[in-house]
Amino acid sequence: MSLKEIEEVIKSFEGIIDQVPPYYSAKKYMGKPLYEWAREGKFIELQPKRVTIYSIEIMKISLPIIQVKVLSSSGMYVRSLARDIGEKAQNKRQESWWNSKIFEKNKVWNLHRKKMLYLQRL
Repeated sequence: MSLKEIEEVIKSFEGIIDQVPPYYSAKKYMGKPLYEWAREGKFIELQPKRVTIYSIEIMKISLPIIQVKVLSSSGMYVRSLARDIGEKAQNKRQESWWNSKIFEKNKVWNLHRKKMLYLQRL
């Protein structure tokens, strides 16, 4: 996959998107956090939530690591974004090689700015 294709995949997530929360999150289902359900081996089918990605800025590409900065609405899950980017890249390339590794979150001006996505080959 070329650097241009990687950029296109990442940038395609800017705007309003429907996002399914990760199974291991504090979001509650029937009064219990999803991570507790997941630890019990019960993976609840979750409905997507509409969120806005205001911008995704690619900070550095040094394959297999890609570092980006994301400005988003509240309720956006960074791990879900990493998963969705990986799935889209996988479909485009027909090969699995994306794996989200480390996330660092920052809150700025009542909006959430998230630096994320150290991606590495499986």
